[in-house]
Amino acid sequence: MKKLLLFFSILLIAASCTKNSANVQLTITDAKDSTGVIVTLLDINRLQLIDTLQLKADGKFSYEVELPEDTPSFYYFFSEGKKIASAILQPGDKVSITTNLADGLYEISGSEESDLLWKIEREFGDASDQYRQLLARLDETNENDSETLKEIQAEMSQLYIEYKRTAMKHIMSNLNSITAVSTLFQEFSQELPIFAQANDVFLFKTVYDSVSVVYPDSKLVAALNNQIIQRYNVSELQKMVNNAGELAFPEITMPDINGQEQKLSSLNGKVIVLYFWSEAAEDQKMFNIELKEIYEKYHSKGLEVYQVSLDIDKSSWATTVRSQELPWICVNDGLGIESQSLSAYNVQTIPALYLIARDGSIPVVDVFNPAELEKQIRKLL
Repeated sequence: MKKLLLFFSILLIAASCTKNSANVQLTITDAKDSTGVIVTLLDINRLQLIDTLQLKADGKFSYEVELPEDTPSFYYFFSEGKKIASAILQPGDKVSITTNLADGLYEISGSEESDLLWKIEREFGDASDQYRQLLARLDETNENDSETLKEIQAEMSQLYIEYKRTAMKHIMSNLNSITAVSTLFQEFSQELPIFAQANDVFLFKTVYDSVSVVYPDSKLVAALNNQIIQRYNVSELQKMVNNAGELAFPEITMPDINGQEQKLSSLNGKVIVLYFWSEAAEDQKMFNIELKEIYEKYHSKGLEVYQVSLDIDKSSWATTVRSQELPWICVNDGLGIESQSLSAYNVQTIPALYLIARDGSIPVVDVFNPAELEKQIRKLL
């Protein structure tokens, strides 16, 4: 009996020692005998030194990483002064990394989150290299050569816009991934973060609403929430309303699926459902079906719908609009979270719904229960 208890005690001790660990198999293809590797952990906004390792003669080592928490943690591996690999580790992960000292390009397997990180880091690395090259050209250009300076600045602006679209696409496609959080904090330089505009708080909030459910105890997710609070500007909507002129609600003008400009003010005097959405979200497409039933029931009595898509991929959006046969005004300017309509209505996350009365007031916000929404619409009609 004592032997049996001892056996189970050993098992429990072993389990407790490994439950918060991950295994990393690292290979550096061009390693030297003296090559060392520094292992660091991302601690909110700084890298914490975890360990210094000496490689075997064949450039390989197996490393058991003791993780600080049950949630995903970001680890970065450095050698000879440069980063050679990144990984997102969770308890029980067995990750294999192959890299080199020449350019630091690496391959990784065994972790879905690490694979997503690898993909967005590749995109960001390419864009960052282009940015540094343009910055060098800018510094080398004579300050009196205004034409060349303008050309380089235009290229830098275009690079920023294109990469920001890439980053947004990654985030919106991986809202449950911790890489959505890290992507939000990418920057070409301290003076040029990728997501620093006022409207970007919407994306921060969208990511937080998703990852906080998946990783409620993550320090990184908590830090994201703090960032949202800092960025949040509650007076934005009031400013827009005050500057709206004769309209009681902020104006929106966007193209529909046929490229025709559609003004929200064209529906003035009607009861309007102003709905912000994304065709990439299945629940929001399902809500279209429920909203369509309400619309067909009350359209003849003065109900209108003005639906704003925040999808960057306008072709997929247009396909969904046509396949669902949405009968109301559907618009999309292709700017995603850069759309001015978000700040106009202080949209923090999607879906977002505003019920505009005939007098232009907005008495109802974010009612997605069909029965309750229909009840509120009947009151206003």
